[in-house]
Amino acid sequence: MPDVELLTTSQVLELLQIGRTKLWELVRGEAFPAYRIGGGRNSGLRYRRDDVLKWLEGHRVSDPTKRAAGVPAPEAVTE
Repeated sequence: MPDVELLTTSQVLELLQIGRTKLWELVRGEAFPAYRIGGGRNSGLRYRRDDVLKWLEGHRVSDPTKRAAGVPAPEAVTE
């Protein structure tokens, strides 16, 4: 895998600005891409930067392309 940048847990926490518990919940629920380095249950996790950024983009709340097409932002919708 050429040009693959692996991040540590600390780096992902800083990048996403979330806590360790929240990250662990995402990884444990298989909602977040992670790789276990080593064979033990307590071995370290690593994250591919590309996977983290792709996951982040997939969880965007508002889609600017839809707003540009005339679809109102979620907060602008009233019932």
